[in-house]
Amino acid sequence: MELVLKIIKKLNLKVNTISGPYRGYRNSNYKLVTQNEILNLVIFNNEIGSIETIQIQNKACSELAKLNLSFQIRYPKSRIIQIINKKNNFETLACLYNYIEGQTISWENYTSSRLKQIGKCLAELHLGFEALNFDRRLLSKLYPQKQICLDQTREMKSYFARLEVKLAMYKKLGIILNVNFEKLESLVSQIESENKVLHMDFVRGNIIWDEDQNRIVGIIDFEKMSLGKVEFDIARTLVFLIIDSKYKLEHEVREKFLASYGNSFDINLVEKLLIFYLIYDFYKFLKHNPYEFLGENEHFVRTRDYLLNSKVILTSIGIMT
Repeated sequence: MELVLKIIKKLNLKVNTISGPYRGYRNSNYKLVTQNEILNLVIFNNEIGSIETIQIQNKACSELAKLNLSFQIRYPKSRIIQIINKKNNFETLACLYNYIEGQTISWENYTSSRLKQIGKCLAELHLGFEALNFDRRLLSKLYPQKQICLDQTREMKSYFARLEVKLAMYKKLGIILNVNFEKLESLVSQIESENKVLHMDFVRGNIIWDEDQNRIVGIIDFEKMSLGKVEFDIARTLVFLIIDSKYKLEHEVREKFLASYGNSFDINLVEKLLIFYLIYDFYKFLKHNPYEFLGENEHFVRTRDYLLNSKVILTSIGIMT
């Protein structure tokens, strides 16, 4: 709380109440109530190049917020604040944003209606990005999603090539990976490059709902924005939905989300990228968690089971037979 108070002082802001933190993947959020308005203070995790990432996000969100979208965009209401810890030279970055009243939904609460709304909302966001005609300087700072996927493929290839990883997967999880990373890299390399702006983090925690009216009221966290074909964003979102939708059959999730997206897209490319992102999520589970406890993580189990059904990974029984 000391850091929050320091940021508030630097912003010369008079605050009545502070709520939080509400932690995200790359930031921590605080609800600030002033005499005149409610604000969202975001304190960003320290990452290389993060100030430029925040600047790009803020510029894009400021422009998006001016459009007549059916939902709100979280946009900046202050400059980016930099605070240096003199003891360890650690830099903290923070910014004030408008506060979007609403809730995120739990993964048990994906209804057919909500899946449709997510598809429509993503399509509307893509059209909003296109309407902005971002200047070339801003676009040049966004990383191509195709290159991100190529980098991720090489990262995965290096990890899964390690003997200790192969042995641990076999002994502790009873599985081996059945992926040709040269073919995966070739698949990504052949995707046509496009300069369409993508959100790339259209996950449950970044979609704000009015649960009483059962509608999406806001989109937040644009830090993963990149450039590429819309199929990247569609596939990435579809993976989130398939794994999150615990009480929905996969074909139901696909049908409701994809049909409601509406804009034209290449379904074959979406299917290929769907498997890519599932493999990448599987890799992140293994890299960042002790293998012994992965069975307790329901998202890992659902990801693993999907890849088992797709023959992307094989069980030890399947290997011996």
